[in-house]
Amino acid sequence: MLQGSSSAPPTYNVNSDIALTVYNNQATGATIQHPITGSTHADASIQFVDDKTGLLNNADDPSGLQIEELFQTANKNSTLWSNLLWTSGGKLNATKCFFYFIYPRIDYPTRKHKYYTTNSHPGKICIPHPSSGGDQELPRFEPHQAKRTLGVHLAPNGSSTEQIKITLQKIRTYKGKITNCNLTTNLYWLAVKTILEPGVIYPLMATIYNH
Repeated sequence: MLQGSSSAPPTYNVNSDIALTVYNNQATGATIQHPITGSTHADASIQFVDDKTGLLNNADDPSGLQIEELFQTANKNSTLWSNLLWTSGGKLNATKCFFYFIYPRIDYPTRKHKYYTTNSHPGKICIPHPSSGGDQELPRFEPHQAKRTLGVHLAPNGSSTEQIKITLQKIRTYKGKITNCNLTTNLYWLAVKTILEPGVIYPLMATIYNH
């Protein structure tokens, strides 16, 4: 099986569907309410190829949120998912794993959303180490910190600071390369259309500008 071949998707689904089905049945997920109809949808995980996003909330009673219990459940779910991957011979790459604690509130004087931080609501998530069996702690990021997801640097609070910084740096880099090379006009344009333009335009739809 080769990545990108016609046999890769069905083979991947056969292996992953079993683990995802078990996880959705046994893990504590999130209840998402439709903003118009009010209907609810329950889900425990969203997966893009080899990346998994686990969802966890206390939708039944948000006002009674117990942070300690929330992190206990998150640890249970993370261990469950790690063990499910082991049944198919896989393992989680801890260097690629991270998590956010997202708990928004309204700051009425400024009329803006604020998010609780690690200092105000501490907690950690661990997964079993593939060799020693001990716990290995996953990095926790604050809601304003952006992580690269499918080519776009997104922050849960909507901040576009990191994406704009990276986009501007990419533009400056290519400008320097094009200025200091001896390409024909056609090759200049080809470089802009095939390399620079996709890299700049692709993340724009997920980037919020405040001006």
